[in-house]
Amino acid sequence: DVNFSLMEAEGRLAGLRTTYFGRQKALASGTTVPIDVIPAARKNNDGLVKEYQSWLKDFKNGDTFKVMIQQKSNTDAAYQYPDKNPEPLTFDEKGLTPAQQASAAAIERALTAQ
Repeated sequence: DVNFSLMEAEGRLAGLRTTYFGRQKALASGTTVPIDVIPAARKNNDGLVKEYQSWLKDFKNGDTFKVMIQQKSNTDAAYQYPDKNPEPLTFDEKGLTPAQQASAAAIERALTAQ
């Protein structure tokens, strides 16, 4: 598990700015990463091929895998990551339903209890 909010904050301290956070499947449209090619180390093992294909299906269609793209400050700001549906790294508690707000408050109390 990755705490992307912490990574984003640490990146800012190191002079990086977040240009994209969202579904990792956007890598297929945003880069030339060849995701459909079965790695050579898996080709001779049916179990590893099936595992890779299962992962690839989730990678292409699911929302499980996330990616955060960061860029050095003061570099080419013209680059835009092509996924048009980025996700926020933070959320507004006011946008939660009353039940969600109560749940969040209970979690916060449990985490801060001594």
